[in-house]
Amino acid sequence: MQSAPDTSRLLLDENLSWRVARGLAVAGYQVTTVADIGLASASDALVFAYAREHGYVLITRDSDFLTRFSPPHHGIIVVHCPSSADNAFVLRCLLAYLSALLVRDLDDGIWTIECS
Repeated sequence: MQSAPDTSRLLLDENLSWRVARGLAVAGYQVTTVADIGLASASDALVFAYAREHGYVLITRDSDFLTRFSPPHHGIIVVHCPSSADNAFVLRCLLAYLSALLVRDLDDGIWTIECS
């Protein structure tokens, strides 16, 4: 497995488990969850604003982020997985794609990861 870039600051939306966050941290990513910053159950707009203001790439399973928020921001990654996908499946999917995606300039971009 390729190591995570030093510059990857990720904010995981609440629809991604702390277990996924822990797995990403073990893999070397700088990852924070919305619960870590006191935004559990916060609106998408507040989560987006926090990510933008603090320089995070936002990772979510919420497809609303594909069209609802405009630049400037530090990147949004929307993960599409089957609703039945468990944490281990989601983590494997993210680990398979993140290192290649995060070497790009994600600023103002919205990216999707398809996990099937």
